[in-house]
Amino acid sequence: MFVHLWSYLSHIDLVHAENEITSRGLFPLQLEPRAKLRNPVPARLIAVIEELAGLKGTPGAFDAFCAEWITGQDHALASADPARFEGTFTVLGRGSYLLRRRADFLARRWGSIHPKKAEQGRSLATYARRHMCVPLKIEGAPELGVFTAHEWAQRSVHARLLAERDRFCAVLWPMTVGPDYEALDLLQPGTNQVHLDTARNDDAVIADVHESVDRACREKATLLLLPELVLTEQVEDALRAAIRAAAGPFPVLTIAGRNHRRRDGEGPFENRAVLLGNSGELLHEHKKNDCFTDYQFARDRVVGEGVECGDVVTVLECDLGNLVPLICLDLFQESALNRVRQSHATVALVPSLSPKTSAHRDAGKDLATSCRALTLVVNRWLLNEGPTHEASSLAVRPDARVVHHIPEDAEAVDLNCLVLRIPE
Repeated sequence: MFVHLWSYLSHIDLVHAENEITSRGLFPLQLEPRAKLRNPVPARLIAVIEELAGLKGTPGAFDAFCAEWITGQDHALASADPARFEGTFTVLGRGSYLLRRRADFLARRWGSIHPKKAEQGRSLATYARRHMCVPLKIEGAPELGVFTAHEWAQRSVHARLLAERDRFCAVLWPMTVGPDYEALDLLQPGTNQVHLDTARNDDAVIADVHESVDRACREKATLLLLPELVLTEQVEDALRAAIRAAAGPFPVLTIAGRNHRRRDGEGPFENRAVLLGNSGELLHEHKKNDCFTDYQFARDRVVGEGVECGDVVTVLECDLGNLVPLICLDLFQESALNRVRQSHATVALVPSLSPKTSAHRDAGKDLATSCRALTLVVNRWLLNEGPTHEASSLAVRPDARVVHHIPEDAEAVDLNCLVLRIPE
């Protein structure tokens, strides 16, 4: 309940509550809790929540009870383990929530302070700054999937990610050579539902992928990001083999977009991104939720993805941050963006295929403001015309500063890739 109020009440609500307590000659942390919880667990919270629910019709009594109870939980909650709150709980009958750790470690290194949280009084607990209530369902938004650290990777991977907090480095590699998909030569006048599944230049793409892994090793990259729709099966095999052959700790994680494929060779085509470990092992797959349907590819030819869309946004918890893999439109379509915004994600990994990235940039700024999230967008476009500012890969830091691969008013530092490092 305490964390729920911290997460969702406005700044002015909390100021009014503190002013009311102060006007009575009391200091919030001196208040005795109405229900003492040395080991706060959901079963014991239920009684408090039910009593609060019964007082909703009398604001004065509700405020008094709430103030007395939540301010007395500071020390008890400060040492509580969020694992105690596994499963869901209901707050005031208004939906089910998960209590999860924010894991905004990179935001702290970039000096980002959430504006609302920075202005709060001393009655708000450290515990609430480190945790949040995540709504399980949002109307009209994708489902939320949550994997705790041990559910999606081995202990050795997480040990590496923990070590990377102090020297984080991301390599965004937009590809100097992209796949040459045969389907684009077969477009007919009118609307075309395409399957980008067969490329004619796998050997050239494989050479570029090898170069990306070599660069990630030299930079000692925590994360290597490749764009959407670059991995045919042959290229994916080569990428995983290259990571294994590197035989070192870097890159720790790699994300890249697959070509359009049928699941297990059957059923509808899908657009997926894969997350690989530093031995090339498959750790996670994300199925694109929002696919383009009517892009004007040529004067008389409109293109849409002939694929089945997903309906899940997944947060992968770890000691580097809470990772959320997305693909292109997933980042800025309002339903998916709202799902991410109201999750505990703090690092968005976004392979993309787009003629411009201004919408990606704006969504990244939104997540920086609302979640203190780092957003990494690696982008290319189908025409293989070389990198431009309009279609630039970019990083939106937790302090909302945007770093473009191809700046608007300056020369690119490196035409091959964008390297982002945490401040010394």
